[in-house]
Amino acid sequence: MIDPKCMDGRNGMFYSATGYLLPCCWCEHALRPEVDEPKIKKLLVKKLSEVDSVQEILDTDEWKEFYDKLLTDPPKVCRDFCKKDYTHKSRHDG
Repeated sequence: MIDPKCMDGRNGMFYSATGYLLPCCWCEHALRPEVDEPKIKKLLVKKLSEVDSVQEILDTDEWKEFYDKLLTDPPKVCRDFCKKDYTHKSRHDG
């Protein structure tokens, strides 16, 4: 079971170095060539520079489907970082 931090404001959306909007910073890891994460890669519908507002991206079928299925069929990155018992460790934690 996951506890999506992107749905309640604990994690903000992420603007990638390549110009795309992602649900959070952890999803950026899923864009690496060696990672097979089609549910995240599907969200790369348009760059922010190609739209007039963030809402245009969020209103796409791909983003609606992502949030509709997030609790029932989450991508691996969400299962890894948003599982109920996940505790983020910073570099400063012992």
